[in-house]
Amino acid sequence: ISEDKLMYIYNDCVRNDLLTEDAWIAMSMPGIGAISASSILAEIGDYNNFDSPNKLAAYFGIVPSVYQSAGKQINGHITKHGSPHIRRMLVEVAHAIARTKSNSKLKRFFLRIKARRGSKIALVALARKILCILYHLLIKKETYQEDGPFKPKSVKAVKGATQPSMSLDEMIQVICKAGYEVRSLTNLERG
Repeated sequence: ISEDKLMYIYNDCVRNDLLTEDAWIAMSMPGIGAISASSILAEIGDYNNFDSPNKLAAYFGIVPSVYQSAGKQINGHITKHGSPHIRRMLVEVAHAIARTKSNSKLKRFFLRIKARRGSKIALVALARKILCILYHLLIKKETYQEDGPFKPKSVKAVKGATQPSMSLDEMIQVICKAGYEVRSLTNLERG
């Protein structure tokens, strides 16, 4: 997808107020913009279907594989189950946080893991942490707050305002404009 197409979609979403409450919550996290928030939320679907953030991370394959035998446990590479696009997007968000000059909690987490295990492992660990934090924020309907003694701000809908909703056909058109190919589930099962 070209950068021009992404900017067109982003501006169209902002202009038509198509971003949902969940998208605004996701965009409150550092490194997540409108495009990445929409993509991540679209892949997650109904986050209430997941009992814990660990199950969400396992769904996307961003957890280590485990080998157990005779009381020994060895953690291997990530399982890579689920959507490779979301894993890539989460790692891109982790890259954005790792490149910032700020001394945020997430950047300190990255630097701590990087010192022990290397930058690639640290980026994947940070991507998982971002996904787990996002899960908690979505469940509690709160925005991301960095350091501070304050309670996180809850996101509430404006009284009298209706939630912007798109039909399935409108969603498919927006995704197609972004350059993605959309196929029905029955076509995917056939090959």
